[in-house]
Amino acid sequence: MDEETIATIEALKNEGKYEEVIRRVGGLIRASADDMEKARYLINQIVCATNLDLCEVASDAIHSLYDLALPPELEPIRNYAAAASYLSFGKPQEALELLNSNLDNGILKDGHYEDQRYENLAQRGFALAHLERYSEALSSLNEAERVRSDGEFKESIMLYQVTCLASLGRLDEAFSVAQKDLANVTGDAAVSAKY
Repeated sequence: MDEETIATIEALKNEGKYEEVIRRVGGLIRASADDMEKARYLINQIVCATNLDLCEVASDAIHSLYDLALPPELEPIRNYAAAASYLSFGKPQEALELLNSNLDNGILKDGHYEDQRYENLAQRGFALAHLERYSEALSSLNEAERVRSDGEFKESIMLYQVTCLASLGRLDEAFSVAQKDLANVTGDAAVSAKY
């Protein structure tokens, strides 16, 4: 496996140079005989294509990713990449099925994978909210918050919690979460509003 090339691709992705990643990985995928290496390129291609709103490119990469023979412990990574892309392209049911599969997987129940469990719970909550299954969405979002209260999806979780609570007619709770969110964004714990 060419770790140096993979590191370069991942650095470009992290810098937001998505077009460059897509341009480079096509040839790398075709040239590689190693399924693990191909998987890493494909996952980067999926992330970049999703960020560029290139649904067909992302979809082709997802299909190619599932054609690879990967060890079972990598199934959650493959599923998460596909699920996040599906959710971005308005396919919450497909995303939900993959996220549920991940969360049922014993690997993510291991305490060493807390970050991945958090990400999958948050994304599952988002998918459920898009499917208008608000009570289930709240449960998943609240569990994600319990796993990591300071995770990368913190603001999105609060926004979805507000949406779900309001959709369920629980307006006082929605207002309370929104107020908490506003306090976190502004850094002012004394934020309040009166109606």
